[in-house]
Amino acid sequence: MTQPQAVVHLKRSYDLGKVVESKTENLRSRAASHDANLDADQPFLQIMWTGIAGKRKLGADKAELVRDLELATSEMEKAVSLDPEVSIETEDGPFNGTNLRAAIWLLYGQIEMVWGTLQMARQHLEYSLKVFELPETEFMLGAVCESQFQPTPAIQYYERYLELAPNGEFSVAALRAAHNLRNYRKRFRGDWTLLILSLVLCFPIAIIYFILKYK
Repeated sequence: MTQPQAVVHLKRSYDLGKVVESKTENLRSRAASHDANLDADQPFLQIMWTGIAGKRKLGADKAELVRDLELATSEMEKAVSLDPEVSIETEDGPFNGTNLRAAIWLLYGQIEMVWGTLQMARQHLEYSLKVFELPETEFMLGAVCESQFQPTPAIQYYERYLELAPNGEFSVAALRAAHNLRNYRKRFRGDWTLLILSLVLCFPIAIIYFILKYK
């Protein structure tokens, strides 16, 4: 028989995750605005101040979301410790300790994609997928691999998403991305000015830089 208190903890964990999901969208919008402000035609000092202030605020917002996810994890662990089989019905379908844990790590990955590093985002997403396969995790991993100029795994993740959610929220984007990546061609993706300067000043470094940026 399900422990009532376990249900309470699991529901709290789920609710915290939904709050983080909503706030992550807000973080994404603010991060996009921050980048746009840096590209705006402003005096140098103003751009510098905008960049510093914006980074500080976005970093604080990210830290708040991470704390909420840590709290969500704690509530989920309490639920499972009381009743390993506990589950709840939600607007997103049934959740138990396993798929909710995967959903939490998916959110960690999404936060890193918005304001963090692709490497860390990939680690979080791969762990989420190891715990439980969620369609959204497959799509996000495809997006990360695409951003890292790794077309083969990106296509595999996109195609797996389409298998799991053929009419899902990201189905059109996944279909389009997979199609485009089949025609992927490597090219130099670095700074041409830096490459030319390297050629003039230190030829070996230029060769290394070209190889690293040829993706």
